[in-house]
Amino acid sequence: QVVLKVIGHAADAARGVVSGQLLGLDEADVLQVSDSFAFPDEEEDEERLHEFQIDMMRCLREVNVDDNIVGWYTSTHWDS
Repeated sequence: QVVLKVIGHAADAARGVVSGQLLGLDEADVLQVSDSFAFPDEEEDEERLHEFQIDMMRCLREVNVDDNIVGWYTSTHWDS
């Protein structure tokens, strides 16, 4: 599910660079990535991005989704 969300986010951006947050659990030397969410457009100012992240984490916590940050992702593209 997480891989498909990241691929979809990158595909929707066409040739732009996108990023997002990975959520899950780190237990007994095993990292379990269970969810992700995309950050808004990078043109947003840093304060608004921080507010978005806090609001998103709060919403996920309210619906009992893992809200532990385990990493981030970013896309790239190759020109041939």
